[in-house]
Amino acid sequence: MRTDKAGIVEKTIHTAFTVTVIIAASKIAGFVREMVFAAAIGQNVSSDAYSTSYKLLNIITIAFAAGVASIFIPIYTKTRLKVSEERANLYASYILNVFMLFGMVLSVVGYIFAPQICGLIYQGSQEGLDLTIKLTRIMCPAIFFWAIAGVLTDLLNARKNFIPEQLIGFALTACVITAAFAFGSIESIAYATLVAAMLQVIIVLPFMKGHFHYKPKMNLKDKDLVRTFFLAIPALISIAFDEINALTDNVFASSLQAGAVTALARSFSLGQVVLGVLITPITTIMFTELSQFAALGQMDKLKETVRKSIEVIAVITLPIIALSVVCSSDIIGIVYQHGKFTVADTAFTAPVFTMYIIGIFGFGLRTFLIRVFYSMQMPRLPLYVGMFSVSLNIVLDLLLKGPMGAMGLTLATSIASFTGAMVMLGLLHQKIGKMNFRKSVGQFAKIFLATGVCLAAILAVHGLVPLSNTGFMANLVRLLLSAGVALGVYLLMSRLLRIDMANRAMRMLKQRFSRRQKTV
Repeated sequence: MRTDKAGIVEKTIHTAFTVTVIIAASKIAGFVREMVFAAAIGQNVSSDAYSTSYKLLNIITIAFAAGVASIFIPIYTKTRLKVSEERANLYASYILNVFMLFGMVLSVVGYIFAPQICGLIYQGSQEGLDLTIKLTRIMCPAIFFWAIAGVLTDLLNARKNFIPEQLIGFALTACVITAAFAFGSIESIAYATLVAAMLQVIIVLPFMKGHFHYKPKMNLKDKDLVRTFFLAIPALISIAFDEINALTDNVFASSLQAGAVTALARSFSLGQVVLGVLITPITTIMFTELSQFAALGQMDKLKETVRKSIEVIAVITLPIIALSVVCSSDIIGIVYQHGKFTVADTAFTAPVFTMYIIGIFGFGLRTFLIRVFYSMQMPRLPLYVGMFSVSLNIVLDLLLKGPMGAMGLTLATSIASFTGAMVMLGLLHQKIGKMNFRKSVGQFAKIFLATGVCLAAILAVHGLVPLSNTGFMANLVRLLLSAGVALGVYLLMSRLLRIDMANRAMRMLKQRFSRRQKTV
């Protein structure tokens, strides 16, 4: 008979598959958006300016919205389960109203002080700085709409409705592609980004029916509201550390050759695609589960879920790292090498992407562990670890920028993130007690062995197609062959070595496929 713990994990994986399908569709659309953007704009001062502006505004939104959300979801969940639905709705209304107010203030402040802020983070030419200021001012009002959409999607996540958050990405894709084809200027793409932010709110609103009854009230003395923002001060900083590291890298990259900032942005974007498609469903769904376990005091279930989730992250990310490192030029060439994005741009960007993708396991693990601490309403430790990671990243940027250039900047971020994840794992072990990681040692050994065999197979296949050919079809053939063989070898090794989480996922896929066939 299946245990409750196994049932929880399988239910989570089942939900994650559904969310992953939608995220994958969104990210594929995002790939198309990046391809169109690269073909229309290229890799130059204009693309550097847009990347810097978007990164600046995005970090404000993520730090504010995601930081508060990490506290909002556990408190909302506990209030709904232990107090009442009406009280939870009132609390959510307070949060939404505060966000709308702060969103307006931040939009106005960002517009007024754009020259001063952009001057701090863009160290390139005067032309690039002027364009960065212009684009920042165009996109500043988007902060208001991103804040609203963030609260609404987090509320839906707390109600275990994870679909709307993944749908809103299609708005940016549609708007940017339309602007690139219709106008082809970087200014039009900035305006499209603003329009997309408005559309995100419109997309989410229909899903709120039956989940949320809005009340136009604001009580700044409400104990839960005060507690949320008090706890969110460290949380909003630590949630944004990936963005802070990326922004720090951009500052150093803007003093390098033109296009370096864009190369980092492209690498970061592709890395976020991997995290978004493969890790975000797990962390998002698990965060809701962990918040419930913590609220109900079910620490054994929380520990077991943490341990199994780390195994899942390793199962997913390690073969992706192996494939991406070998096929980095093919990936960059397929996605970006069109129009004004040249073979030389691909050759420059691929090594930068390689140094970033090797840190994906660390990024995913750290993101998950942050959520674990927040589910238990312990935001200070992630803050301290995040401060350490950012400091380490800056030191490594200074050390590696000279000998390695832009590659050194992404390598520094990968090392800092992995180090922070390991420190956080040790602190979690101290805080909640033993999590029986000895049970996972054998599984991790099997995962590493399977990944090693997978890497050898990729290298063998990749060498069969001439590397001198850098056209789209050659890149595509090399990548498809390598990915197909990698997947087959990894699944075979997982079965032979009896890797638990990989085999469980395969069984569930077979069951779903069988059910669909019977339905047909």
